[in-house]
Amino acid sequence: MEVDIREYLENIFKEDPLRLEISKSKLDKYLYTKEILGMHPEKQYSTIEAAAIIGRSDSTIRNYFRTDLLGYIRPDKQGKFYRLNYISVFKLHMILLLLEKGDKATGDLTDYLGITDSITEVKSDSDKGRYNKGGNPNLPGFKIDDLRNEIKSELKDELKALKKIILTQNSQFQNQSNQNQLSILENDEKTFLHEIEAIDQKIEMLKMKQQNKVIESKYYKVLDHSLRQTKAGSGKKKGFLASLFGGSDKDEVNIEQVMKEAMIAAEQVASSLSDSSIEKEISVLEELKLDKQRDLDKVRIGINDQKEQIKVSAQQLNYLTSDEFDDELVDKLLLNGKIEE
Repeated sequence: MEVDIREYLENIFKEDPLRLEISKSKLDKYLYTKEILGMHPEKQYSTIEAAAIIGRSDSTIRNYFRTDLLGYIRPDKQGKFYRLNYISVFKLHMILLLLEKGDKATGDLTDYLGITDSITEVKSDSDKGRYNKGGNPNLPGFKIDDLRNEIKSELKDELKALKKIILTQNSQFQNQSNQNQLSILENDEKTFLHEIEAIDQKIEMLKMKQQNKVIESKYYKVLDHSLRQTKAGSGKKKGFLASLFGGSDKDEVNIEQVMKEAMIAAEQVASSLSDSSIEKEISVLEELKLDKQRDLDKVRIGINDQKEQIKVSAQQLNYLTSDEFDDELVDKLLLNGKIEE
């Protein structure tokens, strides 16, 4: 069943103060962007993913987690990372919409929401430099040094996440590029194989043609020699049939000897017989076949290379999506372009 995220949000925020203020400010047309409507109710988004949905930087989103609006946004903090559901992302979207297009200030939004100042500096010597919570129970007290350390930690996490995204996208692109190149090379391999097969067939046909000419020449030579010897042996001007079937015993010719001599003469003729035009054509085709074979060998080397690159990029993708993701190894990957075994 297809989820109507707009209907979900309208039902949830129909009484929301910021949603009502957006309607008063006539900003509804900016509310349901393609990215907002593409959210899913069951998905948890990272701050980087949420930033992409509302078209802002990750650091901009995190800045609002350090304000009185944190209790309204209500992100889910998991260790060092924040996760936002579609409701929290939509709240951030409304906040930014009112600030940027509605000419509102953060104080205006906290007034609409009924939020009082939640972070106030305590002037007593014992708590000097500390911040404690006021009206917002979602913000614990913390030292300014703790805030700096938290920001540093968050920036480090953001950098790591950004590296992972960049490397993952690069690996996916490289993998797809290698797959496309492999497909092209495999098609080239099939083409060269078909061309070589066609050349072999042409060469075979030419050799058969040449052989048929030799056989034909041998046949006529045998026939010619037989007729001549038979006629010469008869000593009379008789036809071929008469010399074979007629005449006296003394006119009989040794047919076996005649055929033997005729075959020897025919073989001598065949051994010296050659068709230079056919042999030249065969030579040209064999040279072309060698060229095609060299091209085929290069293509097969390319296929093996592409398969190896696909294997490497697959290993990188598996690593980037595993729990073994490590900053030091990632830096090496960015520098060398591959993960060392």
